[in-house]
Amino acid sequence: MGGEQIDDLIAVGTPCHGVPPNVNASLLNILGYLYFPWWASPVQDMIYNSKFLDAMGYQASHLVDYYGVGGDIGFMVGTPMDFNGDGVPATSDGLVPTESPYLEGRPLYVVQGKAWPKGDADHVSLIAINDHVHRYILDHLC
Repeated sequence: MGGEQIDDLIAVGTPCHGVPPNVNASLLNILGYLYFPWWASPVQDMIYNSKFLDAMGYQASHLVDYYGVGGDIGFMVGTPMDFNGDGVPATSDGLVPTESPYLEGRPLYVVQGKAWPKGDADHVSLIAINDHVHRYILDHLC
């Protein structure tokens, strides 16, 4: 499978740039809206600047229309990072840094709000119940 077989790719809350090394089971349990077993902590391949992520690269293929979607609930996970180069470090969706779905030169749609149950901008809600994200996806696929 390659770029010739994929036309559009929309990455919602995808940690393309990784997650901070301090995302672990105890932090996930603090979030409280989901139960995370001890083994749900990120593996070394998903930590910022891991060999795996560096090998994958931070640019999209010119063959695929790539769109990133990040959530921002104002919750700090590790040190705020500026992955899209706008000079403004972002927070997170409660699990993945807001700008982590960004790939160089491609659009990043950021949904700001609150975490469930008071909102729908957290990591899980972005995919499951966020109407803004659903409309964004349909606008780009239709």
